[in-house]
Amino acid sequence: MLSSEQDLNHLLDMILALESVTSQAAVTIQNVRYIKEIRELFRSFVRMMSAAVDERSPYNANHSHRIARCSSRFVDFLNQRAKNAGEPLPFSPKHKKELIMSVWLHDIGKVTTSLEVMNKPERLYEIQKADIRHRMEAIRLRAKEAIFQISTAGFLPDERLAWLEGIRQRTYLDGDGQARPWLTEAEYALLSIRRGTLSSEERAVMESLVTVTNVNADLKL
Repeated sequence: MLSSEQDLNHLLDMILALESVTSQAAVTIQNVRYIKEIRELFRSFVRMMSAAVDERSPYNANHSHRIARCSSRFVDFLNQRAKNAGEPLPFSPKHKKELIMSVWLHDIGKVTTSLEVMNKPERLYEIQKADIRHRMEAIRLRAKEAIFQISTAGFLPDERLAWLEGIRQRTYLDGDGQARPWLTEAEYALLSIRRGTLSSEERAVMESLVTVTNVNADLKL
């Protein structure tokens, strides 16, 4: 039994102090639980986001999960090798968790990447290919129209002849992969006639007709 009021007060102080320590311990334990729950919630969120990234593209299917699994095995391999050699472990459990979490996070930025970029199967986009087809067709039609205009022109100025020379130097690949000119030499020779529609050979033929006509006329006389 307590012998004095002083002892009673001392005991009460101890009880209050114990209650305070107990209360603080309870708060600390609760906080630790909260921290664990928050960490697990964060890990779950990261895994969910990584899975969402992987599912967005066939090129990324299960990528994050495979890399995380391989990284975990690699860490275990390094730790086991150090243990067998009697050396300190390079990765503590805490460090291993941090490393694996960084692996899960390495592709998280792709969640905001457009599928057009993530799933790009070739260099050009479809809209660019359509533009090129349209452009090439327009170039082809303009070139064809220009050539036909040159064919019927009465006189070819220097700029027309220069353009024709540029067309002459262009080539394309046929079905066998052989380079072929846009214009053959015979076609270029005819199109590059400066005035009129006859080549020098054709003009000579026409002039020979005059001679034949004159000869026939002389024979009739």
